Amino acid sequence: MERLELVDFLLFFRGQIQRRDLMSLSGGSIATATRTLTEYRRQYPENLEYAIGQKRYLACNTFKPAFEHDAQMALQLLAYGEIKRSVNMPDWQFEAPVVFNHKLDTYVVATIANALTNNRAAEISYFSTTSGHEGKRLIPTAIFCSESYWYFRAYDLKKSEYRNYRFSRCGEGIVGEANDLQLPEDEDWQTEVTLTIAPHCQHPYPAALKMDLGLVDKPVVNIQTRAALAGLALVEMRVDCSLKACLEPRQFQMQLMNRHELTKVSSMVIAPGWAL
Repeated sequence: MERLELVDFLLFFRGQIQRRDLMSLSGGSIATATRTLTEYRRQYPENLEYAIGQKRYLACNTFKPAFEHDAQMALQLLAYGEIKRSVNMPDWQFEAPVVFNHKLDTYVVATIANALTNNRAAEISYFSTTSGHEGKRLIPTAIFCSESYWYFRAYDLKKSEYRNYRFSRCGEGIVGEANDLQLPEDEDWQTEVTLTIAPHCQHPYPAALKMDLGLVDKPVVNIQTRAALAGLALVEMRVDCSLKACLEPRQFQMQLMNRHELTKVSSMVIAPGWAL
């Protein structure tokens, strides 16, 4: 990514930029970062203004991206601090298995990312599989990926609760007012739980599954995750979480062994077989 494009990228998805951001992401010097910001301001003066008190450039209300940007790349940077680049590989490289990859709306992602970065509310429309379409006022607090879907964690100001939301289900929205509320602690996000996983008891070849789990001299593996993400993690790993391990073992090759310890974890409602 060229430096001017990187400035545009950060202003679009974060609403702000400092010299150190450019230095960190592009590897340039202070002088190079200064020249880049000066050149961007010369070419696109309507897109940014300098906030003296904050010692950073802010996106103007008139900001319009000067480059085309990739929403997936933005989420990867915001969630994990990574920018992925494609590289040429030898001829023996084959196509990866087909994965459904929903094309996200860059403006929707930018709205939520700006709200998260600047501690503001995001006023968006959201399409839920349980309650249909409704407008929401959310305070985003985190971004993460699971099963090739991008999610954000947020506090719902109307319902007074924290939930996980899919970016692909968000409609148009705006960045709202600054958040001056003292939000309650997100206990499910702060609390770690242990998922005890073993080869499915009904699978005909458990030795192969033990190799998948890296089990040599022990019968189970313990995985630590946030309580808010436990259900998603079990879905992604295709773990049978039913009471009597009744799911098809060739489709769900692993089995949850400590179900009794997770009955109060709200995210477990989506775990495979949890209701059985």
